[in-house]
Amino acid sequence: MSVMDNSSAFAFSTTITGSFALLNLVAPASAVRIFAGAAGTVLAFMVAEWLALLFLRHQPDDESTSTRLFGRMMNFVSVGLALGVTTLIGHWLSGATSWFVAGLLSSLVFILIEGLELAVAEAREADE
Repeated sequence: MSVMDNSSAFAFSTTITGSFALLNLVAPASAVRIFAGAAGTVLAFMVAEWLALLFLRHQPDDESTSTRLFGRMMNFVSVGLALGVTTLIGHWLSGATSWFVAGLLSSLVFILIEGLELAVAEAREADE
């Protein structure tokens, strides 16, 4: 069960590590750029938490083990899309701006797609 409970954290860690490596190829890291990327990432989670606070009116029902496992098995989609966003931003923007925007957008993409993956898993279970 610990794999299931930690898979989202592992997937996000993979996303951030991969984003750092990809950006470093096109906009080499510096202290300012690393802090800019971290600021973008933190801002993305602040926005996601704020939206959840505004729009989540009830606590979701407990997901079954199979729903959680199926949803987490699709992490490669959220990680892949987030890394794709990072790659595009790294080519379109430069300097600390690219690090900030990549941290922000890749994190938002990860959060959104991760949620969609779980929604697909829940819909799959509801159909059974």
